[in-house]
Amino acid sequence: MLEEIILKYEDDGFASMAYTAALLAFSKYGSTEKTDKILERAIETNKHVVHYLLGTKKLPKYLPEAISFGSEEEAQEYLNDNLSIWQETERAIDWVKSNGGLRWFQK
Repeated sequence: MLEEIILKYEDDGFASMAYTAALLAFSKYGSTEKTDKILERAIETNKHVVHYLLGTKKLPKYLPEAISFGSEEEAQEYLNDNLSIWQETERAIDWVKSNGGLRWFQK
């Protein structure tokens, strides 16, 4: 069911779909060339998510009232609901870190 939803909306431009697709792919197949590309597309959708996943920024106490594509507020909204899933998925955050997550900080 989740895979069907992701496939239906994978090109919608929202970080939530892109990062959920990446996490689902990683949880099923591990780090492969294909899953790494899915992660890279997610990071291109919203690089701010990486800061919160890797702990270089902390989620705010209060969520923003409005968000826009690719914004820090979109990242905060996504991770407010999904950070625990990333943390519970064995090696997922390490996967982000080892697949160039840190290089996106310079962009």
